Amino acid sequence: MRNRELVFRIIVVSLLVYSMTAFAAGLINLRKTQRMWDELEGELCELRAENQQLKDELSSPPDDEKMEQLARERLGMVKPGEKIFIFETDREEPLWGWK
Repeated sequence: MRNRELVFRIIVVSLLVYSMTAFAAGLINLRKTQRMWDELEGELCELRAENQQLKDELSSPPDDEKMEQLARERLGMVKPGEKIFIFETDREEPLWGWK
């Protein structure tokens, strides 16, 4: 009779330990998922704001200064007679041998 009670207690304790471990693992997974959800929700909010800004830009009439800025930045265009300076920044040694 005592052996049966001992085996029963061992089984019950083992099940309790397993249940607690499984619950803790589920809780950790839930927290990770919640953090990921919060990050994605923040990113979605930022993208919606950017999308609204782009819609506003599309609905407004074109601005000459904005068009000129885009032509310079994206297309590398310059005005006639303008001088262009190109600087190389990927030198291995500094100028004049300074270190």
